Amino acid sequence: MNINQEKLEKIISNNMNDLIESKMELKTFNKKNVNNKNKIHFLPIEFRNLISFMQSINISFGNFIEKLIRDIIKEDKKYNLSDLSGKKIPGIISNEENNAIENYMREKKLNLDFLINVEYKDFLLNTKFRKKDIDLLLYDNDNNYYLFEIKYLDNHDTGKHENIYKKLFETTFALRRYFEQNKINYKKIEPILYFFNEEKRWKVDYLEENKNLLRGKEFWTKFSNISFEDLKKVFSNISNNEIIKNNLKSKVNNILFNHIL
Repeated sequence: MNINQEKLEKIISNNMNDLIESKMELKTFNKKNVNNKNKIHFLPIEFRNLISFMQSINISFGNFIEKLIRDIIKEDKKYNLSDLSGKKIPGIISNEENNAIENYMREKKLNLDFLINVEYKDFLLNTKFRKKDIDLLLYDNDNNYYLFEIKYLDNHDTGKHENIYKKLFETTFALRRYFEQNKINYKKIEPILYFFNEEKRWKVDYLEENKNLLRGKEFWTKFSNISFEDLKKVFSNISNNEIIKNNLKSKVNNILFNHIL
């Protein structure tokens, strides 16, 4: 891999520490502590605070994976990382674009030509309109852009599952409008949904597997010089690192016995 194991471990460790420290801010802990005290429960407050701390980390793990991928790709340099990655853009789309998305979702033909067949029309953007998140945006030297929606697991309920695809298509149209209005040169925008874990929950999907729908190692094979196996190995090394484990144990003890983070 272009990034050696030491560099990769440092990137992951830094992101991990940032996540943990963000959940240990005094203001955040005090708020959870007050909420837990106000709830009727048989568990001692220390254990409820510890559970809240662990749940908070687990809930934020999807965002952790998004940022981690951006940081790795930035160093890896197989593709260029757009400055829009991790940012928001105006999310408004036209009625024609919205109707094209709805038709695609009904027909499930796995043909994405509708994204370029709908004619682009310029109009003023309402600044109060809900913005769209850009999880990851890559481009090659020919100005082909790859827009990613990143999810940690394929475990969403039916409605949320469909909305993931709708959001990706809406963001594709919104990004096209952003490029056109800001006169950014692009050849194409290809939407891709990426599940970090390989497990598949749903049989009915709205994108072609291993092309616009990637799981686990497929993303790293196509868009990175780092293998998924190398990445998993580093995660395993970090989780079994005695220094890191002792540091976490110390934080847990502070919560349990000192009532502090």
